[in-house]
Amino acid sequence: MAGSASQQNDELTELYGMGVIEGQPPHTSIKIIEEFDHQTFERYSAAASNALAPLNRFTIQLVEHNFQSYANLQKFATRLISLGRQFGGSTDHIQLGQSVMTQIVNWLTAFRLYLDHAETNLKRKYGKTSPQVHRFKERTAYAFDNAAGYRFICRFRNYVQHCGVPISSITVNEEFDDDGQLQMDAHGKPVPRVKFLLNSSDLVDNFKDGWGSKVLKDLRAKKEPFELMPLAEQAMDELREVERLLLEIAIESAAQTVADIKEALQLLPDSQAGAPTLFRFTVDSQPMIRTVSPHPVPSTESIAVLEEVAAGTKLPSSLVSLPEAPDPPPFDADSIGERIRSDSRAVQLMTLWQAQGGQTPALVEQVNAIIAEDQSLEPILNGFFYMTAVLIHMISAVLGIDPQGFIGGLLDVYATPPKGDT
Repeated sequence: MAGSASQQNDELTELYGMGVIEGQPPHTSIKIIEEFDHQTFERYSAAASNALAPLNRFTIQLVEHNFQSYANLQKFATRLISLGRQFGGSTDHIQLGQSVMTQIVNWLTAFRLYLDHAETNLKRKYGKTSPQVHRFKERTAYAFDNAAGYRFICRFRNYVQHCGVPISSITVNEEFDDDGQLQMDAHGKPVPRVKFLLNSSDLVDNFKDGWGSKVLKDLRAKKEPFELMPLAEQAMDELREVERLLLEIAIESAAQTVADIKEALQLLPDSQAGAPTLFRFTVDSQPMIRTVSPHPVPSTESIAVLEEVAAGTKLPSSLVSLPEAPDPPPFDADSIGERIRSDSRAVQLMTLWQAQGGQTPALVEQVNAIIAEDQSLEPILNGFFYMTAVLIHMISAVLGIDPQGFIGGLLDVYATPPKGDT
């Protein structure tokens, strides 16, 4: 025990080095090949962070995720109201509106977080009066002056913070394309579309001093009521252009310090296997390594591209490729609707189950007949999975909760305790 106490009180020394990580988790090992001083480590790690910065786009991904969730929830609302009409039922528009407003708040919060984080990060890294900060402010000012959707969303976020989300009404209209042609579904029926509307007069009256002259003028010129989604889409287009600028700045910065990364990599033998890594580590008096903090180094391919930027043979703008809007997720309402129409086995069986009042010999016979016809159980299973997904999302939309949260609640009710628990 005395030896253990001595080891705990042993003074640790912090060291720095370049090496590799070998193997795959959980069977990984580290090899520190070359050590250097703290100043050199800071120079190398700063260069590595610069080179990796263009790949770390968490905040814009957060905005995109919340915007897509908002757009998808609006699609689910369309599906939910449309199905209610088809089956002679009604939808709780209050609950549905609240669920959409919740997602709007999430998106607006992420939108503001993105802009605030970007400006703060630029000021800390380059200085408050730096050219990089000036370029950012110039681009956001351009978006504000030239895109009504962007400037409305910027001010609307403040409105929501102080006054709440004012969805004044929900309408279901027929959908028209850009040429004014009525959109029809696969069955020749008009495609419905839900619109969540705002009243400009209410917005003005409740937040008159908060809109600013330009947005106030926009609101007073709008017809009552107006839809939020087109303005949101325009705001996202402008925000993506801001992201384009930030990526160019990040690439320029990475190119300026790429020589330090190359210098660090040259400390490793050409034949050395493993992932090149910078290490900050501590050793005791034995000496034995007690703690290790790895700092990843970008790939040689990335470094080669940054060297081209540094040499002026490649423009930073040529490396910027903003992601396109993602494909609808597997649980997107439109995708699920198409799947249910093609794989309708679950709907057929549930209809029979309801008609028979539960499991009956006729139901079992029908199940066996479907399996024999399809020569597989897969269509039935897929049908039930997809139909369950639709119902979960619809119920979640009505309740105003997240689908994962709804499933978690079901698990609390139906989960079986592990064996041995009482």
